[in-house]
Amino acid sequence: MKPPKFWDEMKKEDKESQKRYLEKVARARTTLNLINPDETTLEKMERIRRAKEDVRYMVMTYLPHYATAECAEFQIRHAGKVKEDPLYKGNGDAGLPNPYGTTSSSLCGCG
Repeated sequence: MKPPKFWDEMKKEDKESQKRYLEKVARARTTLNLINPDETTLEKMERIRRAKEDVRYMVMTYLPHYATAECAEFQIRHAGKVKEDPLYKGNGDAGLPNPYGTTSSSLCGCG
């Protein structure tokens, strides 16, 4: 994607933020073809069933634009806790913020 016309007038940190955003958009657009648009209803049901059981598969299938690396074990455990209790807030339950980049907002927002 091309940067906006006002790119030269932006502050350095805004340019960096814009660049990261455009890279994420580009990654998201390249992953649109991961799900076969011609799949049968049975294949679709199997994909959904597997995604409900396998967090790594779910992330790679539905959230590949967030997945720049394979899920870490603590992320899998966190997803399991969210699945067990949709109101689970991670460290937020203890009054502590969740560390940035720990999937909290991505996974918790998917339910």
